[in-house]
Amino acid sequence: MQKQFDLGSLEQTNADIFKDELAALGVEYGARWPDRFGESLERWSRRSLGKQIPTLSLFSGAGGLDIGFRQAGFDIKNSSNNNVSLT
Repeated sequence: MQKQFDLGSLEQTNADIFKDELAALGVEYGARWPDRFGESLERWSRRSLGKQIPTLSLFSGAGGLDIGFRQAGFDIKNSSNNNVSLT
């Protein structure tokens, strides 16, 4: 028998949670919000963590994901992208 969970108390939608997170970082949703979000996240992580987390980036591609990790307080020590032909 599968246990049933009461989700009635979970009234916040994903959009509400997203807006709350932006507000907690002092970012208003609008033009350039992703840039302001990244800058605020970087300031928060430097204040809260004190030091960056050493990280190895695998399957880096163009490095877009690495930018987010760097802004979140990770120190990308090295990256690798293995291009293997599947044909």
